[in-house]
Amino acid sequence: MQTSKNWFEVSKDGLKRWQTGKPLWYAIRELIQNAWDEPIENCIIETAWEGGVCKATVEDDSPIGFRKLSDAYTLFDDTQKRKDPGKRGIHNCGEKQALALCTKGKIETVKGTISFDRKGRHVSYQKKRQKGTKVHLEFKMKKSEYHQMLDMLNLFMIPKDIAVILNGEPLEYVEPLKVISQVRLQTVFERDEQLVKTQRNTDINVHEPFKDAWIYEIGIPVMQIDCKYSIDIQQRIPMGINRDTISPAFLKDVFAEVLNVTFEDIEKEEASESWVRDGFSDERATKEATKNIFHKRFGDKVVTATPTDPLSMDRAILHGHNVVHGSEMSKEEWDKTRQHGLVKSSHEVFGFGVAESEPVEPNDNMKAFEKLVKKIGRMKFGYEPTVEFVKSTGVAGEYGNGHLLVNVGRLGKRFFSPPLSAETLRFILHELPHEKGLHTEVSYQTEKEWMGAELIMKALSDPGFFDLEG
Repeated sequence: MQTSKNWFEVSKDGLKRWQTGKPLWYAIRELIQNAWDEPIENCIIETAWEGGVCKATVEDDSPIGFRKLSDAYTLFDDTQKRKDPGKRGIHNCGEKQALALCTKGKIETVKGTISFDRKGRHVSYQKKRQKGTKVHLEFKMKKSEYHQMLDMLNLFMIPKDIAVILNGEPLEYVEPLKVISQVRLQTVFERDEQLVKTQRNTDINVHEPFKDAWIYEIGIPVMQIDCKYSIDIQQRIPMGINRDTISPAFLKDVFAEVLNVTFEDIEKEEASESWVRDGFSDERATKEATKNIFHKRFGDKVVTATPTDPLSMDRAILHGHNVVHGSEMSKEEWDKTRQHGLVKSSHEVFGFGVAESEPVEPNDNMKAFEKLVKKIGRMKFGYEPTVEFVKSTGVAGEYGNGHLLVNVGRLGKRFFSPPLSAETLRFILHELPHEKGLHTEVSYQTEKEWMGAELIMKALSDPGFFDLEG
């Protein structure tokens, strides 16, 4: 019987295949991340490409170096970083993933040196550094992939307290556009030998993107995002083992926090972008931010559609309002809109009987005007519309179901003196064609044209039609 104290073995080829499809710059990213998690002052990165092979080194000056040489080849071993959500790493497998992609590798640190080649792993406890760690990688890479790697290395957000040199050139620290302080976000860390998720206060740095927008974990690019800004979270982000995917719920919280401090800088044409809509619908979005974005997206003159009252929607359009329909926003966006009372419905603003009104006793001129309405209605529709005079803060007139509501409070009694005038005819020609449709419908416009033409012909053929005294 053969016995081994280890329950498991790891296949390098299997681990390599697991990385299939990942950009090769991820290998360098893991090494830089490990270096930046240490108490260092300097980080030197050297890369070169020749004949389809990339050679890269990452060197730091940590006084501790690798705490255990076995960390270089032991997956998921214990690591002090797990207990600190201010560190980037947690799984203790990043350098193993990097080495799996390589044809050669070497790690020099204060505990000794480990080299990896076709023959296997070679450990020397005599070859030591005085301080820091230097990792050498060599792997096959296309020239296009090499240039992509260099482009990505230039996207890193350099820590303020670390001097980073890439191929002899210092990478500069960039001040964020805005710093959002003490934001409570989800993170993960080890407690009582278990990984737990918790909410913790941290800062969010908002940056102008170098090229495309990314979300960062304490300066390390994690995932490209559809956003106006690059966003650097100053604590560990909950992610899977590949550390390249962030949950949509986490992103929505982050987008809302960013939107709360940038909404004034969002242009009208940007107000419908997906990240803005995600942030808008999140519970963290403030009333001030949502109100600003809503009106940038839909305008200042806006109502929501009331399908059961199509005439109110029609009148809203006539008065220059944008009518927002249900399909134009998600359920979460509508919930946020209602929560903050950002807009009224078309029925509330333009619906029949919305404004409180009181009846007005018509004078002689108003009675003559009513007679004119009835005569025109009988001529056109074959029946006499009913006419009601009221005093209201609502619209000047409403016509529907054979009933004309005339708002004397808006028109004034002088409007009816004389009862037959260009003004009163214009009013009638505007309201009575609603018998055939709404303002925005062709049938309404057609009826309006025909009514005007027929009234002209009536005046020519039967002038007595307009005698309102009898």
